Amino acid sequence: MAIVVGTSLDAAATPGPGAVVDCEATTYRLHTAIVTVAGTAVTDVQVALEVSHNTTDWALAETLALPGAGCQQVTFSSAARYLRANLTTLNGDADTTVTAVISNG
Repeated sequence: MAIVVGTSLDAAATPGPGAVVDCEATTYRLHTAIVTVAGTAVTDVQVALEVSHNTTDWALAETLALPGAGCQQVTFSSAARYLRANLTTLNGDADTTVTAVISNG
């Protein structure tokens, strides 16, 4: 099976769900997300990592909270085919952006 890597949030500057990463029909159940926050006056960023079987109904798998600029990684287990990052909180100045890359396997 192939490992799928996709960017869900690509320098997002406003809250909301990112692009869906389709893990296709792989048998991998372990996923890794790396969230990077850039900006000079970041005070609070929260990203919900969500999973789905149908891209309509989403369940929370993990939540990442970053108090400032930097990078954080989390690994989680799920049998869901579809993954996405949802930027739920973004407190920073105009140059604050969030990028989330998700992989399976």
